[in-house]
Amino acid sequence: MNAFKGVESTSGEQRLRKIGSPIFVGHDGVFLNSCSMSNIIPPWSDLISALRIFYIQKFGARLHSVYVRGSIAAGVGVPYVSDVDTFCLVRSEVFTRDQEDLDLADISFQKQFPVASSVEVVAYNIDEFLENSEFEGLRFLTKLTAFCVDGNDVSDLVRPYTGSDVPLICLPKLKSALEQSKLILEENICENSRIDVCRWIAKMIIRAAYEAARTDLSEYSRDLYYCASVFSSKHPKFNSSINKALLLAVYPSSDSRTIRKLICGIAASKSWKFGRVNLHRSLFANSSAFAAKSWLIPNGPKTFVKIVRYAH
Repeated sequence: MNAFKGVESTSGEQRLRKIGSPIFVGHDGVFLNSCSMSNIIPPWSDLISALRIFYIQKFGARLHSVYVRGSIAAGVGVPYVSDVDTFCLVRSEVFTRDQEDLDLADISFQKQFPVASSVEVVAYNIDEFLENSEFEGLRFLTKLTAFCVDGNDVSDLVRPYTGSDVPLICLPKLKSALEQSKLILEENICENSRIDVCRWIAKMIIRAAYEAARTDLSEYSRDLYYCASVFSSKHPKFNSSINKALLLAVYPSSDSRTIRKLICGIAASKSWKFGRVNLHRSLFANSSAFAAKSWLIPNGPKTFVKIVRYAH
């Protein structure tokens, strides 16, 4: 990985802390989860406490459990860079009014706690979470990267995962994500909305690249620097591209041209081939599928479903 330098500016204004590490499998070949409440320390503790209270007050007896996942749950969150990802499971359907309240809560919490680059407040029906194949990725992330902060933990009901059965989460969605981001940028959206799009698509690119390049079945990661370094070590000719994505994930731009350049550069990279994976062939074929907006990714950039709706 020596060829990968990460992002540093000559002025010293933009630097990446070389943090992040993989999650490893244990002696039984199953991935471990080291997330716990003890990892929630200032400046994150007040926000997590407020989110827990919000879920309780919002859903009352319908609430089953509340989870924190990702870098904050693992204790490696970076102030003003890391997202705060939470979700709850409810015993009922998640109604339209519920979703509207959650959408507004996302924006409200981020404004109240700017230490988080974004705040995710989401609810799912517990039966769908446990049984629906569309939730396989979230079940996997819950098993490895989350812990329960309130209610009855269902992680024991989720199957264990080994290094050979890791689901692809970002790679299959990258085509849709790039197209979705391009559509959003065509809207007359505010500066903060463009920043949200930039951060989201850049992270998607880095994690998809890691999934395509991952060969060590004893580990898994979603940490941006680590994902980029693994990809770069295997495909050094793409150092420039992955560095640009990494820069924009950590220091997102509000400039539409910069974001489109990143998106178009990835979409046009027909030479992105990783062993048996031809990224362009598998992800960018059949573009006619985008004639309708039915492909829009659930829990994609908040801009499309939330910020455009409420910010103007």
